[in-house]
Amino acid sequence: EQRIKELFDLAVQRQTKEISDNIHGYGIDNHLMGLRYAAQEAGEPLPEIFTDDAFRIVHHFALSTSQ
Repeated sequence: EQRIKELFDLAVQRQTKEISDNIHGYGIDNHLMGLRYAAQEAGEPLPEIFTDDAFRIVHHFALSTSQ
C-alpha cells in the first residue's frame, strides 16, 4: 500500500510539471506547430505526420478558460 501511495505521489508530481511546462509554452505541441507553419511558409508540402489521423486526434484541444 505504501508503494502505491509513493507511485501515485510521483505521478501527481510529473503531471503537475507537465501542466506547468505546457502553461509556460514548453509543450511539444508548440514545437510541432512551429514546424508545421515553417513548412507552410516555405511552400513545402505538409509533412505526412501533420496529415495523419492520429496526429489530428491527439492535437485537437478544447479551449479551457478556467485558468
